[in-house]
Formats: sequence, C-alpha cells, structure tokens
Amino acid sequence: MDEQAQRIRRRMVAFVEAKDIAASEGLTEAELDALCSIQFGMTLPEAVERFTAEGRAQILEAQVAAAMDGSNQMLTLLGERYLGQGDRYAQSQEGVTALAEVLSLVGDTPDRKSRAAH
Repeated sequence: MDEQAQRIRRRMVAFVEAKDIAASEGLTEAELDALCSIQFGMTLPEAVERFTAEGRAQILEAQVAAAMDGSNQMLTLLGERYLGQGDRYAQSQEGVTALAEVLSLVGDTPDRKSRAAH
C-alpha cells in the first residue's frame, strides 16, 4: 500500500467524509473510488464502511481499556450504553417531575385538602 493509500485509510478510520478525503488529495470521488479499487480491492463505499467500522472498534477498545484502568466516567458510560444501566438520580428526578405534573393536573381536590388537614 503506498503512502497516499495509507493516508486515505487513516482518514477513513478517523471518520473523514469521502468528499473531504477526495478534495484534500486533489481527486474527484470517481478517482478516489478507482484508487480504493486498486489499493484496497474494494469500492469507495465499501472502503468507507470497512475503515469507519475499524475506527469505531478502536474507539470502543480504548473506552473499555480506560474503564478497566479505573475511569469511573467511562465505566458509567459503558454501563449505560451496553448494560442498560441508567443514571438513577436522573431517572428519579424524571419521576418526581412527572408526579408533580400529574398532581398539578389533579389540583387541590376537597379530598386532598381534608387529608392534608389531618
């Protein structure tokens, strides 16, 4: 793989859009597609899909490594994303807000006033 192809691959891994890669290399998207065919053995859309997937995998690996190294923030983020663990405080606050909205709709009925007085 030549130097230009390596640079293009790195940019795809970094989520740079194909049109921007082409422009930065002084190529049209058709020329970039041809280059991908020669250098990577795949079309431009296939190369973008493959290399951006590689970029996402690298980011996830780094996040998991940070979590395993003790990053509480990363542990929380990954727990929320992959284990369905939510921010319990935020959820409880949402519940309180929802309850307050319901109570404001109900208003001070005579039954509620008499219970409050006791």
